[in-house]
Amino acid sequence: MSQPQLKKQGAKDTNMRQRPLSKGELLLMRIGVAVILITVAIIVTIVVIATLDNEEEMLLPLEGYTHIVSSDLNYIIGDNGTGSFGDFTYFQTEDETDREIYNILMSSDAENPLYLLFYRSGELEEALLTFFNDNEEALLLENLLLLDLDDPQNTDVFTLQSVLSLGVPQSSPQSLITFYVDYSEVEESYFDTVWSDTTNILKSLENLV
Repeated sequence: MSQPQLKKQGAKDTNMRQRPLSKGELLLMRIGVAVILITVAIIVTIVVIATLDNEEEMLLPLEGYTHIVSSDLNYIIGDNGTGSFGDFTYFQTEDETDREIYNILMSSDAENPLYLLFYRSGELEEALLTFFNDNEEALLLENLLLLDLDDPQNTDVFTLQSVLSLGVPQSSPQSLITFYVDYSEVEESYFDTVWSDTTNILKSLENLV
């Protein structure tokens, strides 16, 4: 191609770039932008739905029940140095969970024992989960407190003397501790039983429903 032809072609290309877009070209451009936006919207929607699904899957079993953490145990079953146990006034705060715990503790006595369930949320046996789900309305009215052994706040639970003295097995995914509290004018005493097998745990809890 000769020099004049090259110049002519270059000028033509420049004119093509500078000329306004036709209606057809504008339409195609708008369609292209719309397709991109729709694609992005679909991707974002999928990501949001997947995130919500993951959050639902992460919901812990039995989370509707009143839970305690390991540090609470010293004030529930720990030796308070007076020959009895615990210091329930620790839970007399404005916190809603603390108030629930306090009311449960003050409702327990020899005829209405206090039940503490240690369980691993990642290993909860299906029979126990079904029982708690099927009887939630009744169990929420009872003196029942739960502690999730898989909660990072409870990694030290088996270093507490109050727990070690009960002989709660560390290897068990669930253990039920029952306290029969006897308030009298002479002394305050309590008796406990510990079950770690599902059969006896269910038998004990069935008395509440």
